[in-house]
Amino acid sequence: MPGTHHIDHEFTQYLYETLPVTYPVLTDIASLVETLRTAQQGVERTLNARNSRTPNP
Repeated sequence: MPGTHHIDHEFTQYLYETLPVTYPVLTDIASLVETLRTAQQGVERTLNARNSRTPNP
């Protein structure tokens, strides 16, 4: 059975040739990771602020 890698590669080039990135899925994943990290940091800051204001028993 012949491989389809060459056809897949050409199709991928056709789909993404006008985009400024080589691997758009990886770019989207990296962007999502950064968004999640920023959100996590915000949650951690809020929780830390709340904990520092709460007196310990």
